[in-house]
Amino acid sequence: MFKQRNRLRGLAALFLAIVLAVCPACTPTTGESSESSEPIDSSHSSESSEDSSSKDEFPEYPPLSSESEPEIENEVDIPDRRDEIAAQNDKNPDTIGWIQIPNTEVNDAVVQRAGATDNDYYLRKNKDGEYSWYGCFFGDYESVFGSREELSRNNIIYAHNLGYNDNPDRPDFSQLFHYLDEDFAEQNPYIFFSTEDEDMVWEVFSVFYTEATSWYILVNVTDFVFSNIIRSAKERSIWNYDVEVGPEDKILTLSTCSYKYGGAFNPQRFVVMARLVEKDKPLPATIEIEANPNPKEPVF
Repeated sequence: MFKQRNRLRGLAALFLAIVLAVCPACTPTTGESSESSEPIDSSHSSESSEDSSSKDEFPEYPPLSSESEPEIENEVDIPDRRDEIAAQNDKNPDTIGWIQIPNTEVNDAVVQRAGATDNDYYLRKNKDGEYSWYGCFFGDYESVFGSREELSRNNIIYAHNLGYNDNPDRPDFSQLFHYLDEDFAEQNPYIFFSTEDEDMVWEVFSVFYTEATSWYILVNVTDFVFSNIIRSAKERSIWNYDVEVGPEDKILTLSTCSYKYGGAFNPQRFVVMARLVEKDKPLPATIEIEANPNPKEPVF
């Protein structure tokens, strides 16, 4: 009996050995985890070794651009006025620059009386130094005009308002009142003021009325005072401009008389302020502005 059982166990063991030898894929091989068994895609079995190797190669993609946003192209042509300044300087050595406001009649030399202690000399003289009721464009006696490094923090230019009712179609700085028109302000955001050293672009950041006081025509001031001038100019501005101005900047201040608030009974000024643009900065031809819902008005 026991011999028969042993014989049956031997036959069973022999059968199992034959089955394992014929079907090796039924058990994991040495070092292979049983958890790694995944369905096999039979479509790969007919691929040649060359096709299989190509599957292991990563596709080539174009390199990523280092630009985070598209670069703005310069759409503004800067006029070269240095020859004209030099020619006018031969006629009048008080010539210190040239101012141009696109799409206006403002396009002429700027003078400054050498050694002056006030701004009276050119009130009734033209750019050649001859008597004229209409005056001319002249720089504040304290401002320093030269290269961008030599410029004052606040570079002030005056001229008369010859409209008497703030008519923008009259000559000289009557033309500044064009900036009260939103379309004009958006389409003409830059002022060109050049010296013998350099042709410069200035971007407008404020257009406002003010009392005829000295707060906005201070030239040599501390960072604190300069920052307050900029803040006050923006609070009074008719338009809100997306132009950042700080103590490190230099500004151009164009000032003229106004008659909006009662003429001589309330001495007042109309002012356009602009900041000096960095060299080679790309500039769009037009900008977008918004009306200031509550500009600070003059207090007389």
